[in-house]
Amino acid sequence: MGFIQQHPLTAPSVLQMPVFRAIKQWRAGQPAGSPGLLFNLLMMVRLEHLQGDALHQLLQDELIRADVQCSQLVAHAALQIAGTATDHFPCRPVRSFAQVQIQNTLMVRVWKVCNWTEVHDRMKEGERIYSDRFPIANVTGTWKFDFFPKGTAGADGWMSLYFKYADQFSDNQQIGFGFKLHVINFQFPSQTLTKVYEKSQCTFSAESPGWGHQKMALIDAVNDPQGGFIIDDTIYIGISKTES
Repeated sequence: MGFIQQHPLTAPSVLQMPVFRAIKQWRAGQPAGSPGLLFNLLMMVRLEHLQGDALHQLLQDELIRADVQCSQLVAHAALQIAGTATDHFPCRPVRSFAQVQIQNTLMVRVWKVCNWTEVHDRMKEGERIYSDRFPIANVTGTWKFDFFPKGTAGADGWMSLYFKYADQFSDNQQIGFGFKLHVINFQFPSQTLTKVYEKSQCTFSAESPGWGHQKMALIDAVNDPQGGFIIDDTIYIGISKTES
């Protein structure tokens, strides 16, 4: 640890260091949940300098995934890289939207639903919240998320999520493009929930201004403290464009 404290290390280099491997090996032999050096090491490393596959490698590391503090710290670094986190851990998002890459999928917009505990507790089935309006590159107009934390009527334990055109349609105007809706899991990226809407399947118009899914995510799964969807009392909803 003294060596790390005396040298300005970046994450790609520390991942290859014998001390990092030694600490991981030591931590693996400790009882589950016992305090260890791995978190302290990660706190000293400049995780925000990760490039390429290094961040994904850390997010998938079994020891880091098994340690809530470590996994949240790495997730916070991902938000720093995306420009969506403050300088302090745990992260407390300060902007409504940003671009984030999750498992080779570029989220062209990510909506941070902050104060999630309060939002979830006070809302009832059928009640919605809207995001701010936002543009999407090479797509006409502005758009918004339409989110039902307790689901629409009849959702039966599921959250409902829709993506809507936020402007007024002109006569006979139609807009078509393919997209995916996501409930993002930074701790376990492979468990990010995704619904796909191909361009051939949906066209936005005055008659159909929004598309989405009544059963987007199970409420209990998102609220599971060990599930990886909630970071610093915030959940993340994203949209990405498809090729078709």
